[in-house]
Amino acid sequence: MQEHSRAWSILLGVAWGLLVVLLLFLALDSLVKTPANDSQKFMYVAQGILEGDVPYLDRWDHKGPLIYLINLIGLVIDNAWGIWLVEGIFLLATVWLIFTVIKARFGVVVALFALVIFLFYYERFVQGGNLTEQYALLFQFLALYLFTLTESRGARRNLLIPIGILAALAFLLRPDLIGVWLAIGIYWWIFRRDEALKLTLWSALGAMVVFLPVIAIFAIVGGLYAFWDAVFVFNFIYSDTTFTARANVILDFMSRLDFLLPLVIVWGLGLGYTLRKSPHDRLDGLVIVAVLLLPIEIILISLSGNIYFHYYLTVLPVLAILMGFFVHLIVKNQPFSALLTSFALLLGVSLSYVPDVAGGGNLFIEQHIEKYLGGFHIAKYWEWYYHPTTDYIRDRTKPDDLILIEPTSAILHLISERDNPSRFFYNAPFSIPGYRNSGVFNEFTSDIKSKNPVLIIDRRVVAGLMNVTSYPPDSTPYDDRPELKALADFVRENYRFVAEVQHHLMYMHVDRIAAEYRQLRSSTPVIRSRFDVYFDGTFLRYLKEPCNPSDVEERFFLHLTPDDTEQLPDKRKQYGFDNLDFDFNRSGVIFDGKCIATIVLPEYVISNFSTGQFTSGKGRSWSGAFRLEE
Repeated sequence: MQEHSRAWSILLGVAWGLLVVLLLFLALDSLVKTPANDSQKFMYVAQGILEGDVPYLDRWDHKGPLIYLINLIGLVIDNAWGIWLVEGIFLLATVWLIFTVIKARFGVVVALFALVIFLFYYERFVQGGNLTEQYALLFQFLALYLFTLTESRGARRNLLIPIGILAALAFLLRPDLIGVWLAIGIYWWIFRRDEALKLTLWSALGAMVVFLPVIAIFAIVGGLYAFWDAVFVFNFIYSDTTFTARANVILDFMSRLDFLLPLVIVWGLGLGYTLRKSPHDRLDGLVIVAVLLLPIEIILISLSGNIYFHYYLTVLPVLAILMGFFVHLIVKNQPFSALLTSFALLLGVSLSYVPDVAGGGNLFIEQHIEKYLGGFHIAKYWEWYYHPTTDYIRDRTKPDDLILIEPTSAILHLISERDNPSRFFYNAPFSIPGYRNSGVFNEFTSDIKSKNPVLIIDRRVVAGLMNVTSYPPDSTPYDDRPELKALADFVRENYRFVAEVQHHLMYMHVDRIAAEYRQLRSSTPVIRSRFDVYFDGTFLRYLKEPCNPSDVEERFFLHLTPDDTEQLPDKRKQYGFDNLDFDFNRSGVIFDGKCIATIVLPEYVISNFSTGQFTSGKGRSWSGAFRLEE
C-alpha cells in the first residue's frame, strides 16, 4: 500500500509539474509579442536616456521612473530580447515567491493550485507585457514574504527596511501600485498597535533610502519639476473621473473571474474571522492582509475609470492567497486522503484551463509552439511588420532629422531611429481636461514651429480614427483640434502630402521637397517622356515641369521584372512581372508648378521595368522602359 501510495504521489507530482510548466511557458510566451502602446513608450523614453535625455523633461510620460530604468537595462542587454529576458526573470522570481509564501501557510498542493490560478490569469491579463503592474508583482510578493517573516520572527529592522524599499520601488513604477503596503500598514495599526509606530517608521526609512536619491538625481539634472508635474499632477488629474466609470471597471474585473463566487465567499469568511474579538479565533496575518487587500486593490484599479486588463494584474496576489485559503478551508477537515484531494484539485483546474490551452479558448498552444519551431522571427516581428514605413522614413530622412507622428507610434521612432521634435511624443496631455490648459498646447506648437520636423506622419487611418478614401492636399492631423489651430495652419503652409505607405500618410516639409527636387535635377533620368523618370536603386521618381492637376488625373502603370521571378508574390509569378500601378494623389505632390512622385521599390533585384500613364480611354498617353545593365 505504501508503495502504491508513493507511486501515485510521484505521478501526481509529475502531473502538477507538467501543468505548471505548460502555463509558465504560455505566460512567458505571452511576453514575446509586438510591444503594445505602453511598452513602446517605455522603450522610447529609455532609449532617450541612452542618448542623454532626461525622462519627463525631454521625453514626456506619466509613469514612474523605475519602468524606464528597467527598460534601459533591457535595451543595454539586447534591445527587445533584453527586455523580454528581464520580464522572464521577474516572472520566474515571482512564481518562486508565490509557491514559497503559500506553501508555508497552506502546504504544497494548495501552493500548486494557487500558482496555476496565478499563471492562467497572468497570461490573460498581461496584454503583451513590459508593464508597470507586471513588474510590481515581484515587489508585492516579496513584500508579503518579508511580512510573513516579521510575523514569525518579530519586527526586525533587517525585514522592515526592505519592506519600505519595496514600497518605494512599486510607487516609482506607478503611484497607485502600493496596495499591498497599505494593507500591511492597516494590519499593523489594527492588530499590532503597540509596535505600529516603530514598524511604520522603519519601513518609511526604507522608502526614504530610495526616494531621496531619486529626488536628488532629478534635481541635479534639472528635471525635478517635470517629474513632479507628470507623475503626480497629471496622474491626480487623470484619476479625477466619475463614480459610474469606476463602477464599470469593477464590474468588468469581476466578470472576468471564473471563480467570483468562491472568492466572495472566502473573502466574507476571512472578514468574519478577522473581526472576531478573540485573537485565538483570528486568521494568521497573511490571510488578514489578503482580506484587507482585496477592496484596496479594487479601489486602486478603478481610480482612472479606464478598463485595461493589465490593471487587474495587481489583484493576482490577493486572488492567489484567498483562493488558496478557500481550498484550505474545504480540505483541512475532510475525510479523504491527501492524494485524493490533490487529484481532485488537479482534475478541477485541468478541466477548467487545459481546454483553453489546447485550443478551445484564447491560448492556442499549437500556435505558441509553432512560433518557435517554425523559425518565425519572434524578436524582429514588429520590425518586419513596419519595415515598409520605417524604410521609407530612413530613406527619405537623415539620422539627425526629426519626424512627428500623429497619433503616436513610438515603435516607428524606435525602428526608424528618428526622434520627435517635442517632448510630448504622444498626445495624452492634450486629452485630459484640467491638465491640457496648463500650456501644453502652446509648448507643443512652439516645438513644432521651431524645430521643423522633416516628416509629419498621419496615422489616423491606421488607428481607426479616420475612415476616408481620398486625402485632400490641405488636410492635417490637427484640423479637429481648435486648440491647435495655429499648428494646423503652420502645417498646411509648410508641408505637402507626398505618399501613403501602409496607410500612413506622409507630409514632407517644403524645404526638403525643394532640396530633393534640386538633387533630382542634378541627376540624369533613365526615361525621358511626358514625365522624366529617375532610378537610384531604392526609389523611382517621376518629374514633370511645368505641371498642373490635369496632368496627373489618370492612373500610372509600373511593371517590374526581377532577376529571379521566384521572388515575385505568388499571385504574380504566372505573369513574370510585378504590377505596382499607382495613383498620383497617393504617391506624389504638386509643388511650385512641378509634379513629383516617389515610388518605393521592392527589396528584390530588378532586371527591367516599364512605366507610363493611361489615358481616359484604353490607351496610354506615354510610356517608357529601362533595362538595368548586367
